[in-house]
Amino acid sequence: MKKNRYQINITRSGETKSYSVGFQTEEKFVRSWQSVLKQHHGHDPLVQCCCPGTGDRRFAIRLRRESGRYHLSRFSNSGIEHFPECVWYSSASISGQQSYTEGVVEEENDGTLRVQLAVSLNGDKPVDRQPRGDGPLGNQAGGKTQSVMKLLGLLSLLWTEAGLNVWYPAMKDKRFTGSVHGWLEQAAGRVRAGRTRLSDVLLIGAQNATPQAEANSDKLASAASAKKRLVVITSLAGWNEEREVANTHVPVRDFAGLPKLETDAGTWQETLGRHPSEHAAWKRGERVILIALTDVPVSREAKVLRMALMYVSSRWIPLDSSLEGIIEEKLAAEERSFMKPLRYDSEEDDVFADFHLLDTETNHLPMEVFGMGTPEYVIRKNQKMAIYNSRYGTAGWWHWDAYNSPDTAMIPVFPPAKIRKHKDLQK
Repeated sequence: MKKNRYQINITRSGETKSYSVGFQTEEKFVRSWQSVLKQHHGHDPLVQCCCPGTGDRRFAIRLRRESGRYHLSRFSNSGIEHFPECVWYSSASISGQQSYTEGVVEEENDGTLRVQLAVSLNGDKPVDRQPRGDGPLGNQAGGKTQSVMKLLGLLSLLWTEAGLNVWYPAMKDKRFTGSVHGWLEQAAGRVRAGRTRLSDVLLIGAQNATPQAEANSDKLASAASAKKRLVVITSLAGWNEEREVANTHVPVRDFAGLPKLETDAGTWQETLGRHPSEHAAWKRGERVILIALTDVPVSREAKVLRMALMYVSSRWIPLDSSLEGIIEEKLAAEERSFMKPLRYDSEEDDVFADFHLLDTETNHLPMEVFGMGTPEYVIRKNQKMAIYNSRYGTAGWWHWDAYNSPDTAMIPVFPPAKIRKHKDLQK
């Protein structure tokens, strides 16, 4: 997703001044912008982003001691107040990203995200890295329990940074294999694991005779020479009985420039067992995304060391169940704007909404689908309802009890959309 900057307003002593995007970013205005920030630093001004999000969208003005330069810093947990296409937007506070302990995901001065992976990308080191220490116990509000980022967490991060967990009606017909993979490549260029920029070792599914296929081949050769492990992201090939067994290779599509992904039946079956929703979706003919860590490639083949799966809709929105798929399809058909908070590596008991509506009077209105009726699930359902009622009020969130009311014609009406005019809702 394209990220935009917006005008900044600074209010102090009752006077408001506006600063354009060009004034904030162009080289010829660097000194002037720094002078403005220095003038207001330490005086507690009201600094706000003018993007079309909701909420205060406030900043603090901070000084970087090492460089002597001033910069804007979002208020804590205010990322969701910004418009999703704003450079200051972040859904971390309502997703599994909040489950990581300090230092697992850090944003550097230039916007690079430095992550602590659970695996090493260096072929001469053990594949599994030691966690940096145990975090505090989790809770239903989302405890910080994860001290490293696993493969599924990395896929979630890239999907989020690429804006692929967000949907607007204007995005219709703009998401296809080439565009999606291009946005993932761009997102990977902003991520570092140790000294390795992820885009240098990331191979993304491609069709023959495309720039992405050529880039894959170049990275494959480079990784073999530098003794680097590879990260591969692509879609599973369509399900059949032979691919279900997959005795020697992971069955994938869009494999131009990729190495053959060596595996064995036991590893492949263990992966499918860890991802029952994705396995079921694959058998139904839905799109399932694979992320794999491979060993150093040899002769255009690479042994898969770790892998994870993610089920996505035809709009490439991640889904956790077929019931979520029904709601996602209905939201798109009704031309609603929404986002899917991803769980990353969070504990199963952590509470994140299935979707958030982005076009209502209350920004990020949570949506939940309840789909089971076991005693354990009902207890969990009641706990989640109590949490939502406490956080948002009984009228501040939406849900469908698909177990007790399975008729899709009786799905509760979605909260009404607020009419907004945004000329920049384009990919």
